[in-house]
Amino acid sequence: MIMAASFRDSATGSRPARNAAGMTTHPTLLVLLQLQDGLVTCTQAEQHGLAGRTLRRRARDDGWNRVAPRVYLAGGHRYGDRARVRAAGLWAGEAAAVSGPAAAWWYGMVDAAPAEVVVTVPRHLGIRGYPGVTVRVAIWTLPT
Repeated sequence: MIMAASFRDSATGSRPARNAAGMTTHPTLLVLLQLQDGLVTCTQAEQHGLAGRTLRRRARDDGWNRVAPRVYLAGGHRYGDRARVRAAGLWAGEAAAVSGPAAAWWYGMVDAAPAEVVVTVPRHLGIRGYPGVTVRVAIWTLPT
């Protein structure tokens, strides 16, 4: 299984920068987007200086797409298999893990990514899947 926390990368920096489209973006967010295949959760965006209303505006006006609940793909990034699997892990959260064939594909054990991504979550999360993502409830909890 892939721990969802492994889908998150940290970045450092301090001054907002303008990208090619002229949008002001904090440099740490740009690094995070690069490390996470163009994906960012709402919480990560806020932690990197992008307010929720700005994130929604970018989704509306600047080519950003909501690819999972609370997960966005920045404009100019490709939504391929790697981003699709990572988006499921980011959505499920740190207590979850991408599992099954998607985890096997992530680690290069199989050649093709599955159409359906399975995430395994502890019972207390109480989340349900979305199209293309199945939630498996674990009877155990991950060590913290």
